[in-house]
Amino acid sequence: MEIKELNKRPEIEQDKRLIGSLSQFDNLLMELRKKELPEEIVKSINNGIDQINSVSESEKELRKQIKKTQTSILKLIEKKLKLVTKNHYRNTWLAVGMAAFGIPEQLVIGF
Repeated sequence: MEIKELNKRPEIEQDKRLIGSLSQFDNLLMELRKKELPEEIVKSINNGIDQINSVSESEKELRKQIKKTQTSILKLIEKKLKLVTKNHYRNTWLAVGMAAFGIPEQLVIGF
């Protein structure tokens, strides 16, 4: 099964944030097309693309749907295939380390 394409939307030429979101999502799909993915994951990705293509409301709604779908695809791929983005673990543990160790330590030293 093949991963579907996003519908082209010529009316979004003015919104740079939406163009950036669409290009980032399109790059994700392009990289996923290079991989051999199981059938169930491809179906899930195609369902997300169908949801994005069906949004015809405001640009804000489209941007929210793109972000939501992209996040769900990344979580699915991380969970099922153990594929993560570059610097994923560094970014995750940096936030945890700052919250768990950095702030309490600074409070102790500061007082």
